Amino acid sequence: DKVGFEFKNVSWLDEDDSCEIYGVQCGCHGSEKVSGMRAGIKTFSKAFEKIIIGHQHAPSLTDNVIVVGIACEKDQTYNTGLGAWMNTSALLYPNGTVQLINFINVDGEYKCSI
Repeated sequence: DKVGFEFKNVSWLDEDDSCEIYGVQCGCHGSEKVSGMRAGIKTFSKAFEKIIIGHQHAPSLTDNVIVVGIACEKDQTYNTGLGAWMNTSALLYPNGTVQLINFINVDGEYKCSI
């Protein structure tokens, strides 16, 4: 009930909770720290067999690290100039395969791009 809704099939994770689904770590936001410094893609790649993270703002696939994009409007007032921010989510299949889905704003309406 963290956002005012109750769903019987949803579990809300606390910041340090682990959540592995189909062999893929899904419990890290991507802002975690290692030895006092923010962990990067290489650190996540070495620490986990396969992981989906956020916090990078632009989607990417690097080794065993899948990065989703943002889940908000691109214009945040502080992010001016060129950028690679993309509204992207990840679909995780029972065989551990991950698919990134981009949502592109076309004339005020979001369209899916695979």
